[in-house]
Amino acid sequence: MTCSDHATRLAPTPARLSAFPAQALAALLSQALAKVGAFITARRHRRAIAELAECDEYMLHDIGLSRSAVEGALCVSFAEDPSILLERPSPSYAVREIKRAEELPWVRLHG
Repeated sequence: MTCSDHATRLAPTPARLSAFPAQALAALLSQALAKVGAFITARRHRRAIAELAECDEYMLHDIGLSRSAVEGALCVSFAEDPSILLERPSPSYAVREIKRAEELPWVRLHG
C-alpha cells in the first residue's frame, strides 16, 4: 500500500465535511432564534406587568399580588423575563391566605 492510499483512506469523505458546517450553522441559527423568541416573550410579559402596575391595590390583592412585587418584577434587566418573579406567590402571602381561610367557618383545611 502506498502513502497516497493511506492518506486517501484516512481522509474524511466530502459528505462529512459538508454536513458538519451545515449542522453547526443550523445549531447556531436555532440558538439565535431561541434567544430572539425569549427576548420577544420577555418584552410581551414586561408590557403586561406594566399594565398590572397601573391597577389599584384592591385589584392587585384580588389576584394575589402586591404593589412591591409588581414594581420589583419591573426592576429586572431589560432582556430578562420579569414574569418569573410573579409566578409563585411569596411564602408570606401563602401563610396569610391559609390563616384567612381557617378563620372562615365553612372551610376545613385539616383532617
